Amino acid sequence: MDTATQFGYLALQIVSTLDVKATKPEVLLILARYILHRKAHSKEILPLLQEGYATALEVGKPEFAGYNANTFCFNSFWCGQPLATLEQETRAYYNALVQLNQLTTANYCRIYWQSILKLLGYGNHVGILSGEALTEAEFLPLLSANDLAGLYNPHSALHFVTQSLVIINTYF
Repeated sequence: MDTATQFGYLALQIVSTLDVKATKPEVLLILARYILHRKAHSKEILPLLQEGYATALEVGKPEFAGYNANTFCFNSFWCGQPLATLEQETRAYYNALVQLNQLTTANYCRIYWQSILKLLGYGNHVGILSGEALTEAEFLPLLSANDLAGLYNPHSALHFVTQSLVIINTYF
């Protein structure tokens, strides 16, 4: 892992030194999503993903804007960011990705967004991921049979949180 981290930073240094902006979104994504998450806290990775998103927009690479935004929303969701701020950021990324026609990554952001809304107390059914951002019954057919991980992660998080709250309220 140390060698991968060194090579990742070397790639970032080369791209920055040579001012090769067209490649920077890919380098930042690979560094943040596949390398640094093993060596650094998710909060430390978020600025790299934001930079990757902004640079991708600047150089006209909407698909990498989508990948960086999706990874930003995912990492933000799991690293304890304040929910109100996280909801606003995720909503903004979702709307931007829809405008860029990056619908697959926008849909992942949409799943995180709805999960955040659930954690903020919006929605009636605890176990169903439906509300303002998406309706689970309408959304499930859009996912391919091999692409259920995006829906599984927030579902498992919501289940854990709600069950923990039940235990806390019951015994404490």
